[in-house]
Amino acid sequence: MHRHEVSLVNVFLEGVKSDLEVLERTPATSYADRAQKTLLTQAYAYGEMNVNMAKADNEIQRLKRRNEMAKDKIAEAQEAIREKNTLVLQKAAIAKEMEELKRSRAEEVAATRANAIESFRGSEELMSYIMD
Repeated sequence: MHRHEVSLVNVFLEGVKSDLEVLERTPATSYADRAQKTLLTQAYAYGEMNVNMAKADNEIQRLKRRNEMAKDKIAEAQEAIREKNTLVLQKAAIAKEMEELKRSRAEEVAATRANAIESFRGSEELMSYIMD
Protein backbone atom coordinates (compact mmCIF):
# COMPACT_ATOMS: atom_id res chain seq x y z
CA MET A 1 0.00 0.00 0.00
CA HIS A 2 1.38 3.44 -0.84
CA ARG A 3 2.02 5.98 1.86
CA HIS A 4 -0.57 8.25 0.30
CA GLU A 5 -3.26 5.51 0.58
CA VAL A 6 -2.44 4.89 4.23
CA SER A 7 -3.19 8.51 5.06
CA LEU A 8 -6.49 8.27 3.12
CA VAL A 9 -7.42 5.14 5.06
CA ASN A 10 -6.62 6.91 8.31
CA VAL A 11 -8.75 9.89 7.27
CA PHE A 12 -11.52 7.51 6.24
CA LEU A 13 -11.45 5.73 9.60
CA GLU A 14 -11.41 9.08 11.36
CA GLY A 15 -14.47 10.09 9.34
CA VAL A 16 -16.31 6.92 10.27
CA LYS A 17 -15.76 7.71 13.95
CA SER A 18 -16.49 11.43 13.62
CA ASP A 19 -19.63 13.40 14.44
CA LEU A 20 -21.53 14.82 11.47
CA GLU A 21 -22.40 18.09 13.27
CA VAL A 22 -18.73 18.71 14.02
CA LEU A 23 -17.86 18.00 10.41
CA GLU A 24 -20.47 20.49 9.23
CA ARG A 25 -19.02 23.24 11.46
CA THR A 26 -15.43 22.54 10.39
CA PRO A 27 -14.24 25.36 8.13
CA ALA A 28 -12.77 24.38 4.78
CA THR A 29 -10.56 27.24 3.59
CA SER A 30 -8.19 25.48 1.26
CA TYR A 31 -8.64 22.84 -1.39
CA ALA A 32 -6.97 20.26 0.87
CA ASP A 33 -9.31 21.16 3.74
CA ARG A 34 -12.33 20.85 1.47
CA ALA A 35 -11.07 17.50 0.14
CA GLN A 36 -10.43 16.22 3.64
CA LYS A 37 -13.83 17.47 4.82
CA THR A 38 -15.48 15.76 1.83
CA LEU A 39 -13.62 12.55 2.52
CA LEU A 40 -14.54 12.68 6.22
CA THR A 41 -18.20 13.33 5.35
CA GLN A 42 -18.23 10.47 2.87
CA ALA A 43 -16.56 8.21 5.39
CA TYR A 44 -19.17 9.18 7.97
CA ALA A 45 -21.96 8.46 5.49
CA TYR A 46 -20.35 5.14 4.58
CA GLY A 47 -20.07 4.22 8.24
CA GLU A 48 -23.73 5.10 8.81
CA MET A 49 -24.68 3.08 5.78
CA ASN A 50 -22.75 0.08 7.14
CA VAL A 51 -24.44 0.40 10.52
CA ASN A 52 -27.86 0.60 8.84
CA MET A 53 -27.03 -2.35 6.60
CA ALA A 54 -25.96 -4.36 9.65
CA LYS A 55 -29.22 -3.47 11.39
CA ALA A 56 -31.16 -4.44 8.26
CA ASP A 57 -29.27 -7.75 8.06
CA ASN A 58 -30.02 -8.44 11.71
CA GLU A 59 -33.69 -7.67 11.13
CA ILE A 60 -33.74 -9.95 8.09
CA GLN A 61 -32.19 -12.76 10.11
CA ARG A 62 -34.69 -12.20 12.92
CA LEU A 63 -37.57 -12.28 10.47
CA LYS A 64 -36.22 -15.44 8.86
CA ARG A 65 -36.07 -17.11 12.28
CA ARG A 66 -39.63 -15.99 13.04
CA ASN A 67 -40.73 -17.24 9.63
CA GLU A 68 -39.21 -20.66 10.34
CA MET A 69 -40.85 -20.71 13.77
CA ALA A 70 -44.18 -19.81 12.17
CA LYS A 71 -43.75 -22.60 9.61
CA ASP A 72 -43.04 -25.04 12.44
CA LYS A 73 -46.14 -23.88 14.33
CA ILE A 74 -48.25 -24.20 11.18
CA ALA A 75 -46.94 -27.73 10.63
CA GLU A 76 -47.78 -28.61 14.26
CA ALA A 77 -51.26 -27.13 13.89
CA GLN A 78 -51.85 -29.04 10.65
CA GLU A 79 -50.75 -32.26 12.33
CA ALA A 80 -53.11 -31.58 15.24
CA ILE A 81 -55.94 -30.91 12.78
CA ARG A 82 -55.20 -34.18 10.97
CA GLU A 83 -55.22 -36.05 14.30
CA LYS A 84 -58.49 -34.37 15.28
CA ASN A 85 -60.07 -35.26 11.94
CA THR A 86 -58.94 -38.86 12.35
CA LEU A 87 -60.45 -38.98 15.84
CA VAL A 88 -63.71 -37.44 14.57
CA LEU A 89 -63.90 -40.10 11.85
CA GLN A 90 -63.19 -42.84 14.39
CA LYS A 91 -65.85 -41.43 16.70
CA ALA A 92 -68.38 -41.40 13.86
CA ALA A 93 -67.50 -44.99 12.92
CA ILE A 94 -67.83 -46.12 16.55
CA ALA A 95 -71.17 -44.29 16.89
CA LYS A 96 -72.44 -45.99 13.73
CA GLU A 97 -71.25 -49.36 15.02
CA MET A 98 -72.99 -48.72 18.36
CA GLU A 99 -76.25 -47.89 16.56
CA GLU A 100 -75.98 -51.10 14.55
CA LEU A 101 -75.29 -53.07 17.74
CA LYS A 102 -78.30 -51.47 19.46
CA ARG A 103 -80.51 -52.21 16.48
CA SER A 104 -79.34 -55.85 16.24
CA ARG A 105 -79.71 -56.28 20.00
CA ALA A 106 -83.22 -54.81 19.85
CA GLU A 107 -84.07 -57.20 17.01
CA GLU A 108 -82.69 -60.11 19.03
CA VAL A 109 -84.73 -59.09 22.06
CA ALA A 110 -87.86 -58.66 19.91
CA ALA A 111 -87.34 -62.05 18.25
CA THR A 112 -86.72 -63.72 21.60
CA ARG A 113 -89.83 -62.06 23.05
CA ALA A 114 -91.91 -63.11 20.05
CA ASN A 115 -90.63 -66.69 20.39
CA ALA A 116 -91.36 -66.66 24.11
CA ILE A 117 -94.90 -65.37 23.49
CA GLU A 118 -95.51 -67.99 20.80
CA SER A 119 -94.15 -70.76 22.94
CA PHE A 120 -96.19 -69.55 25.92
CA ARG A 121 -99.37 -69.42 23.80
CA GLY A 122 -98.93 -73.00 22.80
CA SER A 123 -97.91 -74.18 26.24
CA GLU A 124 -99.93 -76.28 28.61
CA GLU A 125 -99.37 -73.72 31.34
CA LEU A 126 -101.46 -71.17 29.42
CA MET A 127 -104.10 -73.77 28.79
CA SER A 128 -104.26 -74.55 32.49
CA TYR A 129 -104.69 -70.84 33.30
CA ILE A 130 -107.40 -70.48 30.74
CA MET A 131 -109.23 -73.56 31.92
CA ASP A 132 -109.09 -72.58 35.53
